[in-house]
Amino acid sequence: MTQTTNLLCTLIEPGQSNKHITANEAFAAFDAIFGDTMTVATASHASPYTPTSPDPVLRCIRIDITGALSADYTLIHPGTGHLFVARNSTTGGFDVLIKTASGTPVTVAPGDSSLCYCDGTEVELLTTGGIGATGATGATGATGAAGATGATGATGAAGTNGTNGTDGVGVPVGGTTGQVLAKTSGTDYATGWTTPYAGYDVPVYIPDKPTASMICARIAAVRAFSLPSGLTGSVANAGTAATGSTTFDIHKNTSSVGSLNFAAAATTGTFTFASLTSWASGDVLRIIAPATPDATLADISISLMGSR
Repeated sequence: MTQTTNLLCTLIEPGQSNKHITANEAFAAFDAIFGDTMTVATASHASPYTPTSPDPVLRCIRIDITGALSADYTLIHPGTGHLFVARNSTTGGFDVLIKTASGTPVTVAPGDSSLCYCDGTEVELLTTGGIGATGATGATGATGAAGATGATGATGAAGTNGTNGTDGVGVPVGGTTGQVLAKTSGTDYATGWTTPYAGYDVPVYIPDKPTASMICARIAAVRAFSLPSGLTGSVANAGTAATGSTTFDIHKNTSSVGSLNFAAAATTGTFTFASLTSWASGDVLRIIAPATPDATLADISISLMGSR
């Protein structure tokens, strides 16, 4: 293959006619130089492979190395004074070594191209081809310092009120003035209203045998109290029974308001009390023995049950 081309021998002048003809001739020459390809199918040859020497007049050529490789492949370029591009288009991941018979190999990895110049003794690498494989990922750097704390956000809206809880055990309804709350049983929370005991008990003890008209008891009221009609609830008994019927007077201050009687041979007394009688604070309750005392009645205990 012979082709002589000089891209600079014909220039386009400013006033030249038929400029397109001159331009097209130049483009055709340029395409001829860089469009010629020598294909080396590695599958068809044993390594090393020596391609046919390119036309010495042709200054540039592209050598395309194709096929599949199972090991590195050597291509020996026999020509001299040629600038060429060697492209490794093989598969299999192996390199192609480009050199002259006595030259130092130039490595072209799969997918790469190398611009080379052969002067008859060695292949000189003028520029490296494609981008190499991506390198391994480097180690993760140290964690950076924490940033400054951001400003406090706005206060959120108030949440919805929760459901009311069950009412606790409180004071039961009812009751009247003066009543108090008291347990009605041993069960938890079992309570009820009750009127507190407002009794006013008056205990009296008369030792041995009373003498004639003896004031057996004289009690000044510290607060107001009342004794009911019939002295209901009151009791009286003697350590030694009376021989005959014996009666004691019950006085409010100096007035008789009732009596206590022990029948013959009896140790339990009975009361006579006409109506409810009240004592104010400072009033005196007195119990007076009969003018003629019984010969045997002795050791008398009396408990009068009143109320406030």
